[in-house]
Amino acid sequence: IFRGRSFPAKPMRLFKVFSLQLLTPTTLRCACGPRCCGLGLRPLKLEVMQLFSFGLVHREKNGNVLLGEDNLPMPTYDNEVIKNLARVFTGMAFSYYTLDGKKNPNVYFNRGDSSYQEQHRWTNPMKFFASWHDYDEKILFTDNGQTVTVPAVSATTEAANSELRFVVDALVSHQTTAPNISRLLIQRFVTSNPSANYIERVANAFGSTGDLTSTIKAILLDPEARNPSVINSTTFGKVKEPLLQLTATMRLLQAGSEISFDDSESPLYPLRDRYDEGASLMRIGNPNLGQYSLGSQSVFNFYLPDFSPAGVIASQSLVAPEMQLMTESQIFSTMNAYNKLVNENMYHPGSLNYSNYTADQLKVILKPTRLLAAWNSVSGSTAEKAEAMVDYLDFYLNAGQLKQAANAGARAALIQGVAAASSEANRLKDAVYGVNVTSEFLIQQ
Repeated sequence: IFRGRSFPAKPMRLFKVFSLQLLTPTTLRCACGPRCCGLGLRPLKLEVMQLFSFGLVHREKNGNVLLGEDNLPMPTYDNEVIKNLARVFTGMAFSYYTLDGKKNPNVYFNRGDSSYQEQHRWTNPMKFFASWHDYDEKILFTDNGQTVTVPAVSATTEAANSELRFVVDALVSHQTTAPNISRLLIQRFVTSNPSANYIERVANAFGSTGDLTSTIKAILLDPEARNPSVINSTTFGKVKEPLLQLTATMRLLQAGSEISFDDSESPLYPLRDRYDEGASLMRIGNPNLGQYSLGSQSVFNFYLPDFSPAGVIASQSLVAPEMQLMTESQIFSTMNAYNKLVNENMYHPGSLNYSNYTADQLKVILKPTRLLAAWNSVSGSTAEKAEAMVDYLDFYLNAGQLKQAANAGARAALIQGVAAASSEANRLKDAVYGVNVTSEFLIQQ
């Protein structure tokens, strides 16, 4: 829901810690300031309200939209609120810059947005420049009938920082933030169409301070998420994002390149402590899946949370957000991408222009170790070994959905094809490609 932007990696306890470790860093992030608004910051404030907290309309605790006297949804803010909230963030600019390859404090508000290898401007949070901040009173949004107002204060940097903390806390504690964020998180983790009761239970765990640990527990341990009967439901679950489909396969089969962070001769070696042991450089660019990392065309994510494709889904008043990325031609392009992954190995050709690495070094390769272990775990016939390999992939990538009676024909054909492969290499490729292009691979239930 946060459009792929990077945030602090440490686990968070509170959405107030979300306000301290997630929402506040978002507002201070240099990539948000100049990128969104050239340090003018007004569009970013739209994001803080619309995308990162209470959304466009007031909601009940169970996620239902509240209606006004005109029987229309009650908006959470208007243009005046946008303008006044933007004033809270005036005076923010780069806190550091690079000079002669070294990190230096920035004392100049209008310093440009040049990039250097060290990227100190972009990897450090922005800061307030006291003489550029607006310290007058600011009348903001309403919450539970009460208007949130920032009083006029004296012109100091600490006063500007205090304003920011006050406003972020007000965004977090807004009565609509809990149901709005809860609904969006349920959609990303469990199901596109959670019940009102499910949303309310999660919103209660979220609370007015935003307890993210309790929120995630509530999402994943809720009876609706844990009930085995949902496997037979035609409305429960979600379409998996294309990029998450790909990374699931890459993670399971330990994808990597020859360029290891553990290699003491590699220029990446000084960065090894930031990554897990055995990590390698993987540059796949745009794999033509309909989605790629940090490639959203707008701040509103790759798809809208209320997208409902025409037909059966829309006729039942259901949504399927991730299906906004799917077209007939894109489905075939995705099949071609998986064919490339297993047969040609992926890498980003542009990387050759900015490094001394060769194409063979950059290629992302799937390791056969786990599939071979599944194959060798059975001492029976080739067909039985092929079944073990297919079931291994199905279990970890599809939650075993191919074993359902309705999929018996597809599963049998896939096992037969893997067993008949002419070589070990082709056998592995057929198994991975075959499972990755099944309809079950697209769905999480």
